[in-house]
Amino acid sequence: MEGYREPPSLPQLDDDQFTIVGLGVLVVDNNPESLDHLTSLLRAQNYNVTPATDASTAFEMVCKDLNRFDVIIVEVRVDGAFEFLTNILQVTDDKIPVLMISESDDIKTVRSAVMGGACKFQAKPLREQEIQTIWQHVYRKKLTLSSQDQPPPPPSQDHGSVSEQEQQENGKKPRMRWVQELDDRFMEAVKGLRGLDKAVPMEILRAMNVPTVTRAQVASHLQKVRDQWRKRNPPPVKEADHDQANYRSAPTN
Repeated sequence: MEGYREPPSLPQLDDDQFTIVGLGVLVVDNNPESLDHLTSLLRAQNYNVTPATDASTAFEMVCKDLNRFDVIIVEVRVDGAFEFLTNILQVTDDKIPVLMISESDDIKTVRSAVMGGACKFQAKPLREQEIQTIWQHVYRKKLTLSSQDQPPPPPSQDHGSVSEQEQQENGKKPRMRWVQELDDRFMEAVKGLRGLDKAVPMEILRAMNVPTVTRAQVASHLQKVRDQWRKRNPPPVKEADHDQANYRSAPTN
């Protein structure tokens, strides 16, 4: 497309910076049978798995060695699971992705997990493909942390922008394309800022650390994502409202 330039490429990790084999996985589940099953599936993928049956023991293990685990999987039904999630994000400075799992995937549970800072909610039982791709959450987190350590490129590097002359020739400013990598960066920033409800555009922009993205573009994308979330997760209809709606729609003689 004339006048369009690709957005900046996100940083990559070398093989010596990231490897799938031996990733440290902490699994917290108060159901021994479920815990053993998930542990076996993870170990079959060459993950270094540590099982735990309660949140307090798991939290102590994390605090004892902050570099021991690369990803944490928590069953929602574990006592204090959401408090554990909050504490983990705080003590690790949100450097370890946390997945929350449960047999119950109702809207309230999923929303609480995502808004609480979990990188993903997954319904049980986990399929083999989902087990195999858990490393992607670790990789994405390391990419984000790596990009935050890198200084922004000098102004002369015009990645993904369009000059004023080109804008005038085109007659209007081209819309930004939120490619998958940029959207992943956006969602990672939102999660780090405690979710869609509390995140604000300027904070997201700083957390994304992509020089060619503007606050206005982030604000527009944030509103779009919020609207999509509300459409997929409508608030439950109160019984009184439901009765009133039925009364209004009832046929009249």
